[in-house]
Amino acid sequence: MDTLDGNRHKLNVNVSKGTLLRDQEAKIAFEKTSAVSPQPLILEVKDCVSGKGNEVLTPNGVVDLFGNSFKIAGDNADCGL
Repeated sequence: MDTLDGNRHKLNVNVSKGTLLRDQEAKIAFEKTSAVSPQPLILEVKDCVSGKGNEVLTPNGVVDLFGNSFKIAGDNADCGL
C-alpha cells in the first residue's frame, strides 16, 4: 500500500555507462503496479497404484499431486487431498 516517492524510489544502473545511457537514465519514469495474486498450478498428477503420471487414475486409489500454491481449507479430513 506504499506510494511512489521520488526521494526514496530510485533506479541505479551498475554498468559502465556511455553518454547515451547516462542521458536516458534521467528520463526513466516510475509507476506503481499491482501485484498478481498467486494461482494454483498443477504440474503432475501421479496415480500411486499404476505409477503413471497424468494418464490414469485408479478408482479409490491414491494420487501424488505436484505443483505450487495449493490451499486446503478446513479441518475436516474430507476437505483435503
